[in-house]
Amino acid sequence: MSTTTYSRPGRPTRGVGRIDDYEGSAIAKARAKAVLLAVAGDEPITEQLEALGVCRTRFARLRARALLALIEAMEPRSGGRQPRGREEGVQQAVTASEECSELHRRLHAAQVREEASAILAYRAAD
Repeated sequence: MSTTTYSRPGRPTRGVGRIDDYEGSAIAKARAKAVLLAVAGDEPITEQLEALGVCRTRFARLRARALLALIEAMEPRSGGRQPRGREEGVQQAVTASEECSELHRRLHAAQVREEASAILAYRAAD
């Protein structure tokens, strides 16, 4: 596999060689380079098939998966921090509601105990 360089003034491009700058296994990087070279038309697909040791069908699946992932990654997104998931907010509300109910139950029990002790104290005074 070769890297593509363009005859433009300035810094030379590294083409698919830039893939080496990112984390990933050697086989994943080789597949990515092969797909990019094939899609760009820089090298024939047959060379990519031989370099990877895969058949046309497998290469077509790899290419389709890579291009779908690329397109998905390029979808426009809103800027800034992503909002918390709705499920997380609902779960927090349920937890807070359960805690509130428990505190109300404890408060009521404490009030009943206080009333009972007041009644007992009143009767003991008689």
